[in-house]
Amino acid sequence: HLQPGDGVAIGASASFPAALVATLAAVRVLKLKPLIIFSLGASQWGANIPQFTLAHIYQCLQRSNFVQEEPLAVTLGGERDAGLDMPSEGRDLLRRQIIATGWYSFREPNLAANVARRLSLYQEGAGSWEKIKVFVNIGGSYANLGTDARVLSLRPGLNRGAFSSFGNRGGVIQAMAARHIPIIHLLYFRGLAAEYGLEWDPLPLPPPGKSRLFRELRFRDKRFLWLNLIYLSLVFLGGVSQLIKNYRRDLITPR
Repeated sequence: HLQPGDGVAIGASASFPAALVATLAAVRVLKLKPLIIFSLGASQWGANIPQFTLAHIYQCLQRSNFVQEEPLAVTLGGERDAGLDMPSEGRDLLRRQIIATGWYSFREPNLAANVARRLSLYQEGAGSWEKIKVFVNIGGSYANLGTDARVLSLRPGLNRGAFSSFGNRGGVIQAMAARHIPIIHLLYFRGLAAEYGLEWDPLPLPPPGKSRLFRELRFRDKRFLWLNLIYLSLVFLGGVSQLIKNYRRDLITPR
């Protein structure tokens, strides 16, 4: 069980901003110490509005005192964590945003060096490996997942078993697991929804507190908090999805 002051290493892409907010909410309620590295590259439905990237979202959280900690580092994300799959103007935009924040950023020539840099930052931020009690992966970051296809078999949610990769193909997930640090893997949200009896993109959205999740878990169980926040993230993502559908329908509906 996590205790107040325990370190939580968080590695996030910008593909699921609501999941990062939910994770930070759990960290705050449980009085844990967040050690955050995130990237600004986002998938199709992530934080991909140029004027409101994950950097802006995080700054909003800081201004509202929702989170006080500075990120340990922020990177471009995308292919090889260097935005190689982005247009050059997109990379330049994100670089300018990172520079404007004053946050630390880095770029490494290969996966192994990238992972080593992140591990060093986590260890330095925590003070020692013993103080890091869990690693939360959010999204499909190149550096966090690595390039070993076996990482795709990692079950969504909590994973306690060791998971290693051959050669230099492993990411931060494998490095943390090799140190026997539990992994909370937040990528396959459809799988999480199925596991906990949540409808996927339901219409209408169910009232909060009415799913199987609330009936089966005791409120005082700390797992409840993590799963509850995952549920709220799914509700949020479902609401955004419906707004987008309505917007697209309005665009093509004759008036």
